[in-house]
Order: sequence, then structure tokens, then C-alpha cells
Amino acid sequence: MKHLWLLLVLALGFQAEALEVHGPKYIQPGEAVMFNVVDSGKYQQIEWQQSFFNGEIYTTGDKQQTLQLALNSASTDSYIFIRAYGIDGWNYDVADLELEVKQNKPEPINVTIQGADTLSKGQSADYTLSGLPMGTHIEWVVADEFGNDRGLKVTPNGDTVTLKVNKRYSGSNAILVNAVYVHNGWQYIKSKNISLGVVAPQPELNLELDSDYTALIPGGVSASINNLPVDAQINYTWRVVVPPLFSSISLQNETTKNVELLAQNVEVASKATLAVKVEIITHDQQAVLEKEFDITIEPNLPPQLSHQLANPTLWHTQKTQLTVNVMEPEKEVYDFQLNNLSPALLKITHVTDGEYVLTAIADSNETASVQLSATDIHGNKNEQVIDVSVKKLPVIAFEHATKRYTKSKVPLLARINVPASFARKVTWRQSFGSQVTLDGSSTFEPSFTATALPQEYRFELEVDLGDGVKVSKSTQVNTLPVKVLNDTGDKRLIDETDQWYSPVSNGVLQGLDAQHGRDAQLNLIKLGSGPDGFDFIFLNEQGHFVENFSAQAYCLHDNVSGLTWLLKSAGSYPLEQALPLDDDMCADSTCSINALIRDLTARRACGKMDWKLPNINQALSVLSSNKQNSTLAWLSNNELASTQGVLNLRTSAMKDQKYYAFLLYGNELNGTWKNTAENAQFLLVAEQ
Repeated sequence: MKHLWLLLVLALGFQAEALEVHGPKYIQPGEAVMFNVVDSGKYQQIEWQQSFFNGEIYTTGDKQQTLQLALNSASTDSYIFIRAYGIDGWNYDVADLELEVKQNKPEPINVTIQGADTLSKGQSADYTLSGLPMGTHIEWVVADEFGNDRGLKVTPNGDTVTLKVNKRYSGSNAILVNAVYVHNGWQYIKSKNISLGVVAPQPELNLELDSDYTALIPGGVSASINNLPVDAQINYTWRVVVPPLFSSISLQNETTKNVELLAQNVEVASKATLAVKVEIITHDQQAVLEKEFDITIEPNLPPQLSHQLANPTLWHTQKTQLTVNVMEPEKEVYDFQLNNLSPALLKITHVTDGEYVLTAIADSNETASVQLSATDIHGNKNEQVIDVSVKKLPVIAFEHATKRYTKSKVPLLARINVPASFARKVTWRQSFGSQVTLDGSSTFEPSFTATALPQEYRFELEVDLGDGVKVSKSTQVNTLPVKVLNDTGDKRLIDETDQWYSPVSNGVLQGLDAQHGRDAQLNLIKLGSGPDGFDFIFLNEQGHFVENFSAQAYCLHDNVSGLTWLLKSAGSYPLEQALPLDDDMCADSTCSINALIRDLTARRACGKMDWKLPNINQALSVLSSNKQNSTLAWLSNNELASTQGVLNLRTSAMKDQKYYAFLLYGNELNGTWKNTAENAQFLLVAEQ
């Protein structure tokens, strides 16, 4: 088939007439040509359709009335078929075009475009294409070098076109006039370059303002005239239209191009309106340029003060650094002063510009003040007062007992009358006595183990508060010898094999009875309290001393033996509660004696970590048969003064699948071996 058309379904109307389209008949590979619909204004829209070919097309114009077709240089097409539709409502006109692909396009004939080479804005000129045969149709295309035709009015008339450049034309200065014509079936383009001429510009008034205006500081405005005619005479007149709010502006040199202004009494940033009138006079003309403009005048500010105080709170003798910065907003000269308002509390040393050292010289709790003052040359003044808290040095107080037994663990306890967080470092130093090792020497609660030699120990505590400020205090502890054990209150003697002896016996436990016990001494030394020869103190769960029988009491410490006993009170561990040594069926810490021991040790109850059942000697050392003042009241935190039934107090001693237990009933104290399967009451003890 000769024609290979794409189907175009047009439900457009019922009348079709011929559509006039101008364009070439031939095209060679690599060439681009243009088709244009004549009288496109009478149609609502132009539609194009073409056969398949090796190239590209695109349409332009407000109604798509121009088709531009570019054939690829490698094209092997023979013909390209084009159909154009001029659509007007339900009617449409049709034009069928046939473009033959040929080689060896002839050279164009000698044609020229005649017309002006230069145009100015607002001017028009005619351009004529000459040298073409009569009747040749010409399409005129006019635009700047970037293809923009905005601001260009083109009126074609056959081989002549009228071009007018609008006064507001803003395109390129290079304008291209193109004449597109067809000769012997081939399409050619002839172009002419036109330069946009320069129109003499009108005089233009420009103002150069200062970057800012500040009251009390002279400022200025400068006028300049662009495009000024040669030999022109210029007269300047400056005036104030609206002064700043509640203030005034004075002008100097107001008949020259550079006017000076000075604002007074400006309290806040205010706007002022000024005006300049310029008369330009030449021999043949006269022009007047006027311009009003606004300026903002800032108030003249006093010097700005800022400071950095390294530490606003000082201990007695402590130093700190003060840095002062002064910024003068207007870069003017200023005077700065620093005044010590509290010379009895504070000493100020000037180090260098803006740098000072403050030293607290009063050992009291007071507030010192330093005044900063800066004044500029206009009398604008700024002041600041810096408060510095001066603190009295803290006081160290010792709360530990000053008498202890030899070979015992001796706790030291210090307190300071400020929060402990104030202390940067805590240091203990021994100054007298046999050299010992302090455990926890960097805390307020260290301890040491006394030697076997009775003596005096002296220690110094130093608390570093930072910045070289330290407080210190000395303390002493005297250790006394331990000669006998605690007294059971019983009149007999007992050994580990459950054998009882007469009071005159020399058995292994001599010293436990009333005849030989501690209570037999006339001058009995006690660090705490207790019945007979017993010497007890109460501890809380953290191992700190508390009042006797306090609700916070958790353990009972024996100052004589050095042993610590778990309090068996009804609220926690009842004395009369009987438990097995182990219970595999229960995981609770109160199901068995060993479970309770593990729990106390894991929690370091009362500061101890070796909880256990007492051996026979340890149990005897804390039991008393004194009916009037039994140690049971102390071991139960004053809940149980005497037993209502028999207590079977288990010990750690084992023999032949039996454990040794003390039987306590009233003021009767005995011992026996019991089967390990039997539950029993118990005491728990810790040594470390």
C-alpha cells in the first residue's frame, strides 16, 4: 500500500472541506522542515497525523498550527504521509500531504533580507525578502537568539514583514528575522541578525545610606545621579518629613549631595522619614527628581556587661575566678569600675584586663557582693551586682566509742555538718599506736582490728572540699584487755561433753560462773549496756549503732566477745520458732535454718557476711540464767524476758547424727544431744 495511516477516530462532525497547509514536497535525511496551517485563526484546534517514519515531530503555536518534522540522517524512508485536521465545533477541514524523501538537496538561490540592521525599543522597521520568484509563499519567524518572541510584534505581508520592538522588551539584544520559503518543492530558511540599539537613559536618583543610625552619633546620606547629561547644573535640597517618635533630627550640608544628620533623645528604635529634591538643568531641558525614604534610628545604649563566675559559693579561704566582659554597642570610649561591696567577707585581686580572683576571707555564712559599673562618653551607665555566698568551714564530729577491747574490730565513725556530697576526698591518717590497716579509709566509717597489746591509737581525719580547701580533726581510741568471758549467772561449770562441775573445779570453761565471771569485778568496764557482766550494743540492718531496743534494731553486738547476734523478735525471726536445718521442699528464706543463713549472708545483714549457728562456747557466752535480768530480753529486742516453755537452742556441734542443744527453762540451763531430724529453736551469730 502507498499510504500507511494511523487510524484517527473523530466523532467531530459531518462536514469536511479542504484545509490549506504550506510546506515542502521534499526532504532529505538529516533535514528538518516546517508545515504551517493557513488561516488557523478560524479553527478551534489543529490536529496532526502522520505515517511511521525514522524521525521526530512536534507541534507549536497556540492552536498547534505549526508542525516541525525532523528526519533522521540514517532514515531509509521513501515517503512520509501527513494529514492535518482543522477542527471547528462539529465540523472539520482536512489536508493530506505527501513528503518525498530524496537526496542531494539543491543549493538555495541567491536571496537577501533587506532592512535596518539596528532597532531601538519602541521602534519598528520593515524587512523584505528579495530574489524569489513571484508568488513564492513566505513564512516569517522572528525571535531573539534564545527563541523568545515576547515583546516583539510581527506583522507579515507576503515577502515583507513589519517588526516592532516594544518599549518594555526584555529579551536578548540579538534578534533573528527568519524567512521560510519553498522553492522547487524544497524548503529553505534565510536569516538576518538585528542588533538592539541603545536608547539614551533618563537621569536616575540613587541614595547611599549608612548601614545603621544611632542617636548621638553623626550619620549621613549620599545622593548620586546616574545618566547625568554633560554640563548639567545640579541643585540639592534635603529635609526632614517625619522626625523620630518623641525626638528630633538636625541636618547639616542640606544643599549638597552629602547630608549629615544627628538624632537626639531617642529612647527606643524609631523610624524617621526624610526627603531629597534634585534639580537638573541643561541648556535645553530641566528635570526634577524627588525621593522620600525611611531610616531607623537606634537608641544610644550603655555599655553591655557580662561575666563568668567559676564558683558562686566559696568556703572560707577558697578562691574563684571572675571574668568580666564589657561590650560597647557603638564602639565608643567607656569607663569601667569594679567595687568590692563586702571587704570584710571577700578579697579581690586584679590579675589582668577583665580577670579577677575572689578569695573568701570570713569563716561565716554570709553573702558578699561585687558591683560592676560601665559608663560611656554620653553618660549612659550600666551596673550589675554579683552575689557570692561565703560559707563557714564544716565541722567534723566523731561518734565512735573511745574505748574498745584488744583483738576486737574497732569501728571509727565521723560526721560532718554538711551533706557528704560536699566532700571531694576523705583521708584517714594514723599518728600514734601500733600500725594498723584501716578498712574503708576513704569513707567516714572505717574500721581496724586492734592488736593484742592494750594501747592508745590516734588518727587524723582530713576532708578535702575542693580548690585546696580542707578541714581536719584528730581522734583517739584506747583498747583494754579481755580477761574473762561473759557470765552465765549459773553457779556451776559445764564442759563440751555436757559434764557439770562444782564451783571449785578448774574445768575448761572456768570463768563462766558467778564466782569467776566479769560481774565479780568491782570496776567493771562497759562500752555499752547489759545485765550482769554482759556488754551489748544494738545495730541496725546496715550495721550502724542505734539506741537500745530501738525499732530499727536488727542485731545485738557483744563488745566482750566481739560476736554479733541476730535479734529474734516476733516481727521477724521469733525466738520460739523451730525450724529444720534444711528443707528441700521449700525455697523460701524462712523455711530452714540454712536458708535463713544464706539470705542474711547475701544481704550482708548488719554489715556481716559469715552468719552461722553458734558453737557451744559461743552459745554459752550469750546465755544467762539470771531470772531477774535474762539476756533473752536483749536477744529478742525486749520482747521475751523469760521463756514460757522449754527452749531447745541448737548449736553447730555434731556427734553420731546428733546435734548439741541447750535446754533453757526459766532460770534453768542444761544441755543435751538431740536427733538431727528434730526441729529446734536457734540463735544465729556472725564474727566478721
